[in-house]
Amino acid sequence: MNSLIFIHKILGIKMNRRILVLPLLPIICFITHCDTDMDLKIDEFIPPNASFTVSPDSGTILSIYTFDASSSSDSTDNMKKLLYRWDFDSNGNWDTNWSNTYRIQHTYDTYGIYAVTLEVQNSHGLISTTTREITVHDYPIEYGTVTDIDGNVYKKIKIGEQWWMAENLRTIHYRNGDPIYKATYETNTAHLDSGAYCYYNEVTANINIYGALYNYYAVQDTRKIAPVGWHVSTSTDWNTLINNIGCSAEEQYEVDWQRYYRGGSLKETGTKHWKAPNTGATNIINFTAVPGGYRKNEYRGWNFYSMGEECYFWTDTHIFYHLAYDRDEIGLGSSYYTLNNMMSVRCVKD
Repeated sequence: MNSLIFIHKILGIKMNRRILVLPLLPIICFITHCDTDMDLKIDEFIPPNASFTVSPDSGTILSIYTFDASSSSDSTDNMKKLLYRWDFDSNGNWDTNWSNTYRIQHTYDTYGIYAVTLEVQNSHGLISTTTREITVHDYPIEYGTVTDIDGNVYKKIKIGEQWWMAENLRTIHYRNGDPIYKATYETNTAHLDSGAYCYYNEVTANINIYGALYNYYAVQDTRKIAPVGWHVSTSTDWNTLINNIGCSAEEQYEVDWQRYYRGGSLKETGTKHWKAPNTGATNIINFTAVPGGYRKNEYRGWNFYSMGEECYFWTDTHIFYHLAYDRDEIGLGSSYYTLNNMMSVRCVKD
């Protein structure tokens, strides 16, 4: 009755008990509809609420930082309709374009305190901004040297709790002093079942930069090719290394028989040895992977491949790991049926 009295006053109509109420219902609905439209128009002038979280909010230059703006909101648009863009160091240059992607990952090459800015835009073009700080610490790296049976001196680095050689192995003798068989172009090694090494393209100078290439039998020989107190890297060693460089489970994926992980941080920077563009190379932990290529045992003979483009590392099993000039990743593959393929070797301290 109060609503009818209100309408009566607006229209200047005298009311009595005999007035039929039904004709007034469209007017009531019209007024209610106008109120709803008015509310919507008011909402159109309300900007979205920009909000995000970061994990971790404090890490190192090896950490992968995940920025999540799913906590942002708007009075008319849902989360997936909003547009987002990021400035990861608040230098005034946006690191991403507008997109519907509200969750994104980023890494930092240098340590410091970074102000991260998020802008959120709704479908009416209204924008909201928020900024928060994260702390990126340096990654402490210890250095040293290790010497093999031939007197070759290698740089070594401590990554997490592991000590790795920072150079490819280049010994031509087993630990007990026995020579490792040298495979040449003339060597018929298709059915070789013992250890062997070679230089890429038989160029001796290549060993100083890229190390020697070994077949799996040399890696597995009980006389051992690693220096005393060291061993050829294992799959467990590589998994630990991958975790130490901050590769999250979300960044691991499979293609056919190979598994991939983010790995540009292991590659030597620049294009002195790597072919351009050397994607993702930062070498921030000084692992200094160089593209020594490999030698493949094929039905038509022995052939060398991929110097300057790829590097392959044996483990103490038939599993190997590789990096490429055009990808920011570590590939994990199996070479069980081609144990005479020759690849690089990195060693880890016992």
